[in-house]
Amino acid sequence: MRQYLYILIILFTGCNSQPSDGDIEKKAIKIVQQLNSRSVIIFYEWNYFNRGGDNWEKKLGDSVLYTCNYHTVADTTKLTIFEPEKFIVDFPCAFSFDTLNYWQFSLKKFKNNLVTIIGVNKMGQDITLATNQKLSTLFGKANPYDKFSSLSKFKDSLGVIGITIQNKNIGNFIEFILTRQHILTYFPDSLRIDNKYWKEEFSKGKMINKNWNYRKLNEPLDNG
Repeated sequence: MRQYLYILIILFTGCNSQPSDGDIEKKAIKIVQQLNSRSVIIFYEWNYFNRGGDNWEKKLGDSVLYTCNYHTVADTTKLTIFEPEKFIVDFPCAFSFDTLNYWQFSLKKFKNNLVTIIGVNKMGQDITLATNQKLSTLFGKANPYDKFSSLSKFKDSLGVIGITIQNKNIGNFIEFILTRQHILTYFPDSLRIDNKYWKEEFSKGKMINKNWNYRKLNEPLDNG
């Protein structure tokens, strides 16, 4: 009986243990080995945060053009679109988004590649706007599901919970959030940091190589 109790304690402890600082640093080094100055460029265009699915922000310089939430459950993939008038520049769509009456649109793609479009009106009500839309007719060659699937798979291969770029005035560097307290930062070769706060922040960490800084925050990031 005591032997079984020890086994249960070991299993419980293993399932609830958090990765150590050393484990997370090894993960940071693995990411540095995986990425280079070419492969990291995509994150100057796309930032990521996790809140109810994979949220991708399309960036142009220091501005966010639009945000999409990409979420898959079983055989259904839902793409929730904000600022559709900017979204359709990248992904021309046969459906006309009525932004005067709806502020959010969810496109549910089923296994048979048929799409249902749901709008959220100004009263916060979900309204079905279209059903049984063929994916190939709706988007043609510029398929957003392929794009966001590719982005999310790339992000998953890194194992990060957030990716964000700081604006050019600060240094144009990219932060990969490994945990709420551990940050891996990519420095472009053109980096120049004059900001006192950021100089002090990076001095608390360690340089993995000339382009990468790894640091642990004094306090965890909030959930916002």
